[in-house]
Amino acid sequence: MSSLLMRAGNSKTARNRTASAIRISKRSSRHSVSSKRSTTLEEIREAEFNLNIPRYVDTFEEEEDIDIPAVQEEIQAIEAELARTQKELNKYLEDLGF
Repeated sequence: MSSLLMRAGNSKTARNRTASAIRISKRSSRHSVSSKRSTTLEEIREAEFNLNIPRYVDTFEEEEDIDIPAVQEEIQAIEAELARTQKELNKYLEDLGF
């Protein structure tokens, strides 16, 4: 029996938790094959037998670059539309006597 299971108390519950963690790791669709790697027993010992998947699997997803000039143009277009809408609203309010 592995020292991991002996450390966990050699109980059926500990074995079930370990097996569940392994199944979850294999089933997880958000981790690409390239992000999976083997973990040594020494690394698990150093982590005090913490089997949390994020500790051993890199789940970092790179964010898209933001096109700042395009965003600024979009903001200016929205502000121009807002100014036109406010002008139109003020005209309607004036027509209603407000």
